[in-house]
Amino acid sequence: MTTLYIIGGILLFILLILMIPISFHFKYEGEPRLFLRYLFIKIRLVPPKEKDNKPHQQEKEEKKPQEKKPKNEKSPLKVLYEKQGLDGLIDIAKESASIVKDTSKGILRHTVIKRFKIDLVIVGDDAADTALKYGYACAGIYPAISIIDSNIKLKRKEIDITPGFNETEMKIIVESKVNIRPLFFLGTAISAAIKGIKLILKIKNGIE
Repeated sequence: MTTLYIIGGILLFILLILMIPISFHFKYEGEPRLFLRYLFIKIRLVPPKEKDNKPHQQEKEEKKPQEKKPKNEKSPLKVLYEKQGLDGLIDIAKESASIVKDTSKGILRHTVIKRFKIDLVIVGDDAADTALKYGYACAGIYPAISIIDSNIKLKRKEIDITPGFNETEMKIIVESKVNIRPLFFLGTAISAAIKGIKLILKIKNGIE
């Protein structure tokens, strides 16, 4: 009985860990920055940390012999086309698109944008050019935000797009904080992997 309690406790602990959201914080203000935060761990993804270059180690590396190029062989899709025709390729394409679509929906369904901010000052060559560029920016950005808002949980948005008639330089500030729970991401990834393996086996059986 004690063993069952221990196993149950471990499973419960893993479940709680997987329920804690992973947070991505992106900010652009002159240069892009992307951080990943999970519990007390914070990792900078963009820009990546610079690696120490060690030329003396590179000099010690021996030159690898050039590998012989394999003979031209037919691609698996070409073989599949020859055996099953265009209908077979179309079925494969449909199944692939379905996997991508279901996976994207599964991830987006459990993704939460805690904050989305755009602070943009449009500056053109003159007043007319500024007004024209301002119109283009609004026509492109607001519909895109509407699409995001309708597909992902967007809790807080701050959109400020203004024409800088009296400004000399364009200002662009973009910031977003996105949370996703590993449990849902893992479940979606496993489901996609199973479907992908079935599709690969189907292609392999069609070629052989």
